[in-house]
Amino acid sequence: MKYILYTALFVSTFFAAACNQDPIFMMISNEVEPKDPLISGSPSKFAKINDDIYVANGKLWKYTTSGGWAQAGGPSNVYDIAAAGTTLYLLSVGQNGCTVYKRDSSGEFASIPNNSGFGMIQGVYTGGTNLYAGGMEGESYAILYIDSNELKSKSPISSPLTGVAGGYYATAHNGIYKISDNTLVAGAGYTIAGIIEAEGKIIAVSSGGTIFDIDPTTNSVTPYETSYNFTGALAVYEPASGSEDLLLIGIKGSIYSLGYREAWLNGTDNFALRSPGGSIADSTIPIADQDKYSATLEKYAVNSLIQAGEKSEGWPVIFASTQKNGLWSYRNREWNAEE
Repeated sequence: MKYILYTALFVSTFFAAACNQDPIFMMISNEVEPKDPLISGSPSKFAKINDDIYVANGKLWKYTTSGGWAQAGGPSNVYDIAAAGTTLYLLSVGQNGCTVYKRDSSGEFASIPNNSGFGMIQGVYTGGTNLYAGGMEGESYAILYIDSNELKSKSPISSPLTGVAGGYYATAHNGIYKISDNTLVAGAGYTIAGIIEAEGKIIAVSSGGTIFDIDPTTNSVTPYETSYNFTGALAVYEPASGSEDLLLIGIKGSIYSLGYREAWLNGTDNFALRSPGGSIADSTIPIADQDKYSATLEKYAVNSLIQAGEKSEGWPVIFASTQKNGLWSYRNREWNAEE
């Protein structure tokens, strides 16, 4: 009788323990087998020309919807890229210094003479059909531009250039300025980590967590404070359901709170940030897949994001350049390294 009693007690205890472990079983069911990234290291920001997407990690890579990712030739030691209209520019950093290359109509790359007086080029950026670059010489900085196929200095700036969007440029310590007349628009004293032109407005973010919503018609600025820190990664996403586009923002949190957050692009909710797959259906990922996101990309810092597919495709593909864990993608309802 005691044996039967002990057996019954063991069985009931086992099933009680099993019921209490449901969250663990749920976590196990949401585990995603990690892949080795095809594009490793710390990929650059993305550049898009028509339907093709480019990125670099020392080598230049090109993505097409029909063929996926493949090396695209060009010079070596490429660490930044930008697309101005249909023209692709590369920044190569080697033993002989910094060189900006331009791809011509035949697909060949030619170096652009640097007559700016600034030997160090920190990055290349696009403002519509124009290319700009950040120049540094000693403790002096400048925004550079291409004139008559030469790189020249457009205007001095007081800290490194961190981005260009529309008619504005962002700096590492001194805010956001108009390119046309070098007028300070917003963020004096802020470290601007990223800037983007989206649906007729300019959105910029500071590393300390402020979002700046700029109306380029009036230059009026509305700041929004958040509890996050930002990496500077910014992208627009058209969700599979719903009518409003989303703003995606790379964040810096704890070791398990990285990745990105999303908000309505129109700002009607004061850019309230939420985790992908959160409480509403209009998200970058389905609500049911939030745990998979938490177990994958949310563990890594993101430097650049871009939507690759169309809204009509269901859940469009997203690419993410991580800071040191290679290129990732959202495919088949889960985030993983892009093979």
